[in-house]
Order: sequence, then C-alpha cells, then structure tokens
Amino acid sequence: MVLAAVAAGATAAAKDTASQAVRDAYAGLKALVNKRFEKKPQAEMALAEYEGAHRADPSSAYALGNIASLSWYLGKLDKARKYYMLTELASTDRSMTTHTEVY
Repeated sequence: MVLAAVAAGATAAAKDTASQAVRDAYAGLKALVNKRFEKKPQAEMALAEYEGAHRADPSSAYALGNIASLSWYLGKLDKARKYYMLTELASTDRSMTTHTEVY
C-alpha cells in the first residue's frame, strides 16, 4: 500500500498538471519513508549483538525482548512474534524461580 502511494505520488508529481498539494503530500510521504529506514543499519547491528547476548545467556529475557523489538522494527514480524513469546516464557520462568540477581 505504501509502495503504491509512493509510486502514485511520483507519477503525479512528475506531471505538470499535478497540484501543489499532491506534490507536497508525496514529498511528505517520501520523507517519512526515508526517515523510517535511515537507521536500519544500526538496528541490524544491534540485532546481531542481542542475538550474541542470547547465545551467551539463553534465559535472558532482556536479550530476547530486544531481539523481538528490533525484529519488529526491521519488519521481521514472524521473528518478532517468536521472540516476544520466548520473552514472555523466560520472564515467567525467571519470576517463578528464586533468582536473586537483578537485571
């Protein structure tokens, strides 16, 4: 849907008959899309680091939750759902045990 809007906006903006409102709307949408993806490389790096932390401590709900959140941000929705569920399980497990560490 967003890609269709961007394509329609680009086509309309290219025509001499396009209204200023259409050109402005397209420019605004393009700016939002660019802003959404400008931090993607940093998010990919952070995701890799949290995956490493998860390998080091598979019971860490903190690492699992961050993997879930970063996956969602990057559009990896199936992975995000999986890790949100694993976060809930790890959190529940940790709260049911007698761990004295503070995370």
